[in-house]
Amino acid sequence: MIHNQALRPIKILLVENSPSDANLAITSFLNAQIANNLYWVEDAKSAMNYLQEQEELAHFLVQT
Repeated sequence: MIHNQALRPIKILLVENSPSDANLAITSFLNAQIANNLYWVEDAKSAMNYLQEQEELAHFLVQT
């Protein structure tokens, strides 16, 4: 059930090594007028670096 609270945009991390595929996904989000924050990185290492920089997500990461 949705309460009468203002919904905050969520952060979406797109990990895609193909710039053309990433552009297609980004364009699809824009065309759908999805009001979330979309971040694109090209590989898993960049994704992990991004996630480590996000303080609110740090406790979800497992270092191996």
